[in-house]
Amino acid sequence: MRPGANEQGAWDVGCVPDRLPGYRRVSNPNDRIAVETLWNTSIPESTGLGVARIMAASAAGDIKSMFLIGDSPNFTNGKFGDGLAALDKLEFLVVCDSFLSDTAQRADVVLPRATFAEKNGTYTNLERRIQRLKPGKELPEGGARPEWQVICDVAHKMGAPGFLLSSPSETMDEIARLTPVYANVSYRSLANQGGLIFKTDLKNPQPTQMLYASREDRGLQWPVDENGNGTAILFENGFKSRKAEPITPSFVSVEDGMDTEFPLWFVPGRVLLQQERDINIVKGRANTIQRDEFVELNPADALAMSIEDGGKVVVEMSIGRLSGLAHINEAIPVGVVASTALFGQLAVELQSSDEKDPASKVPGLDIRRAKVNKID
Repeated sequence: MRPGANEQGAWDVGCVPDRLPGYRRVSNPNDRIAVETLWNTSIPESTGLGVARIMAASAAGDIKSMFLIGDSPNFTNGKFGDGLAALDKLEFLVVCDSFLSDTAQRADVVLPRATFAEKNGTYTNLERRIQRLKPGKELPEGGARPEWQVICDVAHKMGAPGFLLSSPSETMDEIARLTPVYANVSYRSLANQGGLIFKTDLKNPQPTQMLYASREDRGLQWPVDENGNGTAILFENGFKSRKAEPITPSFVSVEDGMDTEFPLWFVPGRVLLQQERDINIVKGRANTIQRDEFVELNPADALAMSIEDGGKVVVEMSIGRLSGLAHINEAIPVGVVASTALFGQLAVELQSSDEKDPASKVPGLDIRRAKVNKID
């Protein structure tokens, strides 16, 4: 399982530093030969750099140029250090993006990128399900283009062999040739997995009254057999080729120990609904939610800070602050402060945001150093 839904397909097709399509390893000569034969080109023996190392190498001046597709909040949220400053060190930067983001404004060349609503392709979710993605609107003539087309055109200009792809369907065919787990996957096989979805009339929801809603493309879960059937569960009959290789997580202690300024750990959460909580919905063109957030503390920590249950408090971190009502909870570990927000409130904040692409800037649910103060 990958940490995020966007990572599964990238791993499958080799978009990681030490892998080739189909989870072949760059360090394995036989794996390199297999891909070299299909691509009719040579593959370097050394692995690539991860994104964090790429940014560090750019900041140090070891990387001179970069072709960057899309934007990432990690350039500005501190996860890559001063990521934008690292990009400034490059001698030549090309950015392919849908918006003139902070990274695009630093580029020597900007190539307009199609949005998700204009793309034709597939995506693979965390359960290995490959599904079709169809455009909701046509691309304008002479405007933005999808990444696959941009990459192919740039490769042709640079004199690289291959990249003779004229459609997303041909791209999937190449993935199926290179990636064993995608064998027997094609746009034709994926097209046969669709079906109509119906829903009841919400004004008069009776089982006999159904309204046509939309078409759903259920997709296929890799690997797919020759008859076009996907695999819902892996390894039902054991590991035929080799034994499983379970990885035991390694636990490490915090190196910096106690932080005198921020002695607690703030653990954020986000849920769809909290039925036990009272909320006030303010009606309007865009409904908003009003409620007091709960700041949960262990009784020992609350006693040490003379905080009473229901008292007003503020959680302060290096990136900002959160106000709420103290909620003393024995289930919260000592040294931890927690708070759970609603997805509905997040939607309101996204709608009112001034960001060009606000969804990409949503703060992650990262555990951070914090302190709690009472509000008089």
